[in-house]
Amino acid sequence: MAPVRYLARRLPRTVPVVPYQLFHEKDVTLVSIISAATGASLHSSFYFARAYFTMVENFNAGKTGLQLLFYIPGIHVGVYTVMMMCNVYPRQTIWPLLNTTVNVLMGVAGFGTGIRFKPGNLHLTEMYRDRIAVVLGLVSFASPLGGTIALMVMGSVFQNNMSAYFTGGDRSSSFDIDLSVSLDAINDRPPEKMAPFRSAAANAVSWSFISILPFLASSILAALMLGNDWISEDNKTKKASTAGDMAADVDVAMHDQTRSVQRDGRPDVLTGIYFRAVRRQTVAAEWHPGAFESA
Repeated sequence: MAPVRYLARRLPRTVPVVPYQLFHEKDVTLVSIISAATGASLHSSFYFARAYFTMVENFNAGKTGLQLLFYIPGIHVGVYTVMMMCNVYPRQTIWPLLNTTVNVLMGVAGFGTGIRFKPGNLHLTEMYRDRIAVVLGLVSFASPLGGTIALMVMGSVFQNNMSAYFTGGDRSSSFDIDLSVSLDAINDRPPEKMAPFRSAAANAVSWSFISILPFLASSILAALMLGNDWISEDNKTKKASTAGDMAADVDVAMHDQTRSVQRDGRPDVLTGIYFRAVRRQTVAAEWHPGAFESA
């Protein structure tokens, strides 16, 4: 469906859902990687933290669920933090996107996930306002895709580390980490075998999380190569500030008011690499008005 290609010529009124040219935009690909890593962190924390509490700490299903609730306050703190960073100060998207996800403490992991919920979508919608539906659809797809890949990798590592305990006589697996019945059956093992089993399970869960660290690290590298958005104030704030300025200096106030009308709804964006521009002190020279929002 690319321009001048066969299908584009034969079906001139048809457009692709996700145009290939969109992937030529650096920030779209980078934010998709970050979104995938966020999904990987979210899915892995719930799936494998549950396995850890059940198999290693010997918690029942109810107590395991309560332990997972420590993840929720972290998400709340992360979400409210990013609201302040995007709406109040510094009203930029690069800083919350750079925050790394830590899978050590449930609360810290929740914070690292929650602080990335908003800025990825906001970063692309501010930068590509003429293609909002496409970029948001792409990012929404990336998050569960990253979670699926992470669970596939972690599940394979976990099963391989626990193969001595989970395989039957025909060498086929008789354990499924996704089934509560399998987790509950652990307590049916002989008491003398529980200590080495729980030690092996702790080691297997640890290696499962280690296996996706390169994936999570890639999101940090992606964030370092992003551009940046400077989010404009809302109309109410603009009107209030303009009215206050007009009382002090009419000429300056009229100039600011004209500029705000001309730029209404258009953020300042930097489509290059923000941190490279900071190092070269060329941020002011590289930023420019973003695209107008399409009807």
